[in-house]
Amino acid sequence: MKPSNEPTSRSPFFALLLNNVAHIRRLPWLLRQLRHSLSYTLNDAFHWDEYAKVWERSNRNVASSTLGTEWPHREEFIAALTRHADPKKDALEIGCGGGRITQVAVGLFRRVCAVDVSAEMLRLCSNTVRAANLSFRLTDGFGLRGFEDESVDVIYSHDTFVNFSALQVYPYLAEIRRVLRHGGVGIISVVDFANRFEDFKRMSLKYWSQRTFPPPMRTHFTSEEVLQLMLKDLSLQLEAANNKNYLVVEFTKS
Repeated sequence: MKPSNEPTSRSPFFALLLNNVAHIRRLPWLLRQLRHSLSYTLNDAFHWDEYAKVWERSNRNVASSTLGTEWPHREEFIAALTRHADPKKDALEIGCGGGRITQVAVGLFRRVCAVDVSAEMLRLCSNTVRAANLSFRLTDGFGLRGFEDESVDVIYSHDTFVNFSALQVYPYLAEIRRVLRHGGVGIISVVDFANRFEDFKRMSLKYWSQRTFPPPMRTHFTSEEVLQLMLKDLSLQLEAANNKNYLVVEFTKS
């Protein structure tokens, strides 16, 4: 039997609606992907500005006057930073946030410059940590532009590199090498892949089940071996590594 050539009784609009109902159902998913894509363009400044504002309005600032203290396990990093304390040396902090490490560092070094991609974080940090030897600088999130070569003795960063993929960590280490004086020290903390594998697995399966891409600049996992390779390539010497909680790595520029 030949197919009928009679026109269908359905309206063109109805037919179009049926053909696209699957796409309509995917609209919330598409909107989520758009939001994640925008965070690449904004380089996360908007995210961290909003984080600071929400924290300030919430009851979390009642329990602590310093944003960030709600995240535990900073003791090993502070111990590493304290080992390199010197009142004659200048320090630079990458990603100061609300100032939980900054408030310790100002008592360890001659001068501290705290940088962050978020203007709101810098505002909170300046309100929390008031010290004559502390200065602030807003950065673009892509390095240490504006800092002269070989101008700083100690560069440190806690709980910031956890937001960077390996593709971002390497150029930041290169920038740290450029700005460090000879004999200078770098200290960073990351999330250790092996030690935190259960966290990795939980997060990985969560994004898979939700059918969403992970936010581009949130928790990333790395390893001491990966960092060793980067440091060696940049002629930076690994001095110590502690993975009790965060993986805290100390290195020097000879």
